[in-house]
Amino acid sequence: MALMLYPLRYLTLQDEKTRSLGRRDAPATLLLAALIALPFTWLPDANFLGVGGFLASMSGLASALAGFYVAALVAAATLARGSDLDSPIQVGKIIRVETVEGVRERQPLSRREYVCALFGYLSFLSFGLSIGINVIVALAASKYLGQLIEVRIFDTSTVTFAQVLSPALKIALTVPIAHLFVVTTYGLYYLIKRLYEQKPKVKSPVSNEPPSAERRPRRAGDGPQRRVAQADAGVTVQFDSPSKGL
Repeated sequence: MALMLYPLRYLTLQDEKTRSLGRRDAPATLLLAALIALPFTWLPDANFLGVGGFLASMSGLASALAGFYVAALVAAATLARGSDLDSPIQVGKIIRVETVEGVRERQPLSRREYVCALFGYLSFLSFGLSIGINVIVALAASKYLGQLIEVRIFDTSTVTFAQVLSPALKIALTVPIAHLFVVTTYGLYYLIKRLYEQKPKVKSPVSNEPPSAERRPRRAGDGPQRRVAQADAGVTVQFDSPSKGL
């Protein structure tokens, strides 16, 4: 069972502020979920659970996204080894906390490890949404279930279970959809920009100036007695030679 839920470990990874990624994404996720659920809560005739409604459309989208996430996971996992992808992230560090022999260790992830964890979680979430939404849409069409939730909460009250459960159910179902969108933006950012970045390498400057006389390599025949004659030009160049017979 633990292996089946292993992709959810993405939510336990920590950022530089020691916040879990699930906690880091919570404000944006809840805000987006509220914005999605708001019109379906205020407008009673908005089609949220019915056939051809919002959830049914999201089921098809989640199924299509699952293939994209798996392809991105394979691409990130099989990129060339030995590059900066396998170096620990320096800016925006992601930390994995593991317990080894009773000691909690903080292990910084490389960009490859983080992207693989991210798209592994997105693949798991999209598969789960695709299956779960289809089940919910099918149950929403049940007349028997509709009669059960139309029962009043109290005999003296006119409020039914449907009136209470409907807004709560809509918000609860939009939370994983909103989180799918939020995490996808992080994945696209890494695929577009961060995944292929390399550390700048400093190269030594190359001088175009000729070597000085002190550093010029000595050639065979160089010496005080060397004489070079240029007969064609009629010019004779003579180096200093030591005096003889002194």
